[in-house]
Amino acid sequence: MNRSVLLHTDTALAQGLRELFQQLEDKLQLSRPIKVYLAGGMAVHLYTANRVTTDVDAEFAARIVLPRDVFVPIVLEDGTEQIVFLDTNYNPTLGMLSEDYLDRVIPVDLGVENLQIYLLSPVDLAVSKLARYAENDRNDIAALVDEGLVTSAELQAVAEEAASYYIGAVNMLKFNIRDAVALARAVELENALSSEDVPPNTPAEMAQRIAALPSLKHLDGAARAFGEHAARALIDAGNAVDWQAVERASISESIERHGLDAEDVADALCLHSPAALTRDRRIWIRAWAQMCANPVAPAR
Repeated sequence: MNRSVLLHTDTALAQGLRELFQQLEDKLQLSRPIKVYLAGGMAVHLYTANRVTTDVDAEFAARIVLPRDVFVPIVLEDGTEQIVFLDTNYNPTLGMLSEDYLDRVIPVDLGVENLQIYLLSPVDLAVSKLARYAENDRNDIAALVDEGLVTSAELQAVAEEAASYYIGAVNMLKFNIRDAVALARAVELENALSSEDVPPNTPAEMAQRIAALPSLKHLDGAARAFGEHAARALIDAGNAVDWQAVERASISESIERHGLDAEDVADALCLHSPAALTRDRRIWIRAWAQMCANPVAPAR
């Protein structure tokens, strides 16, 4: 976890954040420095530069009354107009965090004199997203792993430690952890395979894969299972096949019924599925295979 981190403080969103904290400092008329810990999408943006959010989740290491009239209009790099503002309802205790998360925070210099700003460490930021675990949370975790800021092993270790004293829906939390770790492993594996040739994301390539589906009956394992499920789906739905449903059924049969290796199953579907032409889709396939291979045990 002690890797060097490059923070993206030169983006339009980061500039808006700087102005926001400068406004806040002026309004509070601070006489001494106060530590501020950033979480949420804004912290993800500073780490990865690929998350756009305008509400700022900040924890203050002092009892202060946050003004509600602090906001900064900005224009993003694509010309979109947004307003950066403080989420005055943010409460770090509502998420999931390790007890020692403050020991791993990372300072970020935004040029504000009396607000000492820190980011949750990448792994704690990822863990903080597991209680809610909406689509944007999954995307944020994938982005942090993709940037090499979090590993699947780190995520699993810190998440399980934080979950050990979490009060809430434990079964759902265990499922979220399993899903997130599988997602992280899928991103890592996709990155490891990125040097290999991958098919272009074109209708022609999809058509070629569909045309090749009948030949899968001559293969073994997950490729054959996928071919059989795909053939039935094409008969039932024609051009409106739900390829994700076909992939899910093929993965489930291959792993849960036939006991095939999750990575081998994912490799076969990434190679043959007409929908597996984007990196995000291949990551989803690998993550789903890992989840099927590692079911969640019920809480006691």
